[in-house]
Amino acid sequence: MKKQSIFIASIFLIFSSFSFAFEWGGLLSVGEELYNGQSESLFDFDTNSSELTVDGKLWLKTPFDDSGENYFIAEGTYNFQYSSIADESDNTQYLDIDLFKLALSKETGSGKIDFAFGRFSFSDLSSVVYAQNGDGFLAKLASEQFSISAYGAYTGLLNGRAVTMLSVGDDDSFDEDEDKLYQLSEKFAAVSLSASFPNIVGNHEATAEFFGAFRLEGDSYNRFYGTLALNGPILSSLFYNVSGTLGYKNYSEGDISDLGFLLQGSATYYPEFKNSSAGLSAIYACKRFTGFTSQTAVNAQTELQYNGLLKAGAFGSIKPIEKLLVSASADAVCVYEELANNAENASGDFGFRGLQFEFSANWMPLSDVSFGFSLTQFLDTDKTGGDMSKTTFDIKASISF
Repeated sequence: MKKQSIFIASIFLIFSSFSFAFEWGGLLSVGEELYNGQSESLFDFDTNSSELTVDGKLWLKTPFDDSGENYFIAEGTYNFQYSSIADESDNTQYLDIDLFKLALSKETGSGKIDFAFGRFSFSDLSSVVYAQNGDGFLAKLASEQFSISAYGAYTGLLNGRAVTMLSVGDDDSFDEDEDKLYQLSEKFAAVSLSASFPNIVGNHEATAEFFGAFRLEGDSYNRFYGTLALNGPILSSLFYNVSGTLGYKNYSEGDISDLGFLLQGSATYYPEFKNSSAGLSAIYACKRFTGFTSQTAVNAQTELQYNGLLKAGAFGSIKPIEKLLVSASADAVCVYEELANNAENASGDFGFRGLQFEFSANWMPLSDVSFGFSLTQFLDTDKTGGDMSKTTFDIKASISF
């Protein structure tokens, strides 16, 4: 609690030292999610559960010059959720500081140096291992020939109710308390070092990254990742992106040392028609691969992480009219049986499990008003050990000021 109070008090100290003009604003969003399981077909939708979410944000930004690259920005959030499952209901709420960042940039003779310090979101090269907030720094040196970056962050001051970091086995070192508006999360140190070469062959870009996460309290649980990525044009309007990640985790309490890998790739076509795009994608995470940030790979009854699965399919998007974006995707999903059902007596076979369909539409009739709609459905064609089918319908309205 003392560390939390010091962190919040520092906000007011920084604000009081500014002699620059600042911008401020807010965003209010209201969303309703309806979902049910055991869908028998693509159009089977008999809702038995719902969740209402109210999300309010306030932000301010202080520019230090006219370039737009040197500034301080902060954002806070209040989140309220009311859920109803069958005849039972519950509500939760929390407060969070989403953003608290000082950004500085300086041109050099042959490139540019960017620096960020504070709390901000960061994603690793794979976008699967780590994608969350952290309190730390990011430094980047970029030129026409190459760019290098270094990132370091601490997670112990984050609100653990707003971010979920993956544990191992039955490790429950973080026990969420829904009565607390702000609950300090697990203490990890995260570091990243990367190097990118934008024109290694023609217009193709190659990037290499090391990422590590180290637990700072309790039983030792450390994770290390190395990622190589390549992207560029195939034709004038057709682009590819491929990457491979090797991950190693070590957990002292359970004497667990696993080496796993993640492979992913996509090809995207951008026709000159209504800002549209279409493509194919695939991602495979072996059974021993585990990331750091929790991310749902398949929206099924048992929400699958990027661990022991293959997901491959097609996607596309289009703006049929101005201010309306429509997107859709369809994927085939293969998983290991015991990971799908959390069953100790499962056979361990890897095979086809089902199909996932997603459709979304986002309309912004005014610059400060937006409406969103999405429909996601996973059809379990196997049902071994239980039906994992799930249908989710979301609608959301937002207004900014």
